[in-house]
Amino acid sequence: MKPVILLVDDEEDLVSVLRDAIDLSLPGDRAVGSTSVEDAEETLAHLEGQELSLVCVDHRLGGRTGIEFLESIRKRYPKVPSILFTGQASQ
Repeated sequence: MKPVILLVDDEEDLVSVLRDAIDLSLPGDRAVGSTSVEDAEETLAHLEGQELSLVCVDHRLGGRTGIEFLESIRKRYPKVPSILFTGQASQ
C-alpha cells in the first residue's frame, strides 16, 4: 500500500484541491482528506497498519486547534513530519 498523507482543513474545497495536487505530483503517496478533527481521528482509525508519511493541518479547525490535533498525532506517530498552515492573516 502507498504511504498516506493526511490533510485536515474545515474547508472542503481546499482539502479537495490539495488532495488532487498531491495525487498528481506525488504518485507514490495517497492523500486522504478530513474536514474536522473528529473526521481525521476516524480516518486515522481506518489507516491502522498503513504508513502515515505526512500530516498537513489547518491551525483553525473549529472546536480544537491544529496544534492540539498535532499534539495528539505526535503521541501515536512521533516520527511523522507535519505541516501547520493557516489562511488567516492574524490570530
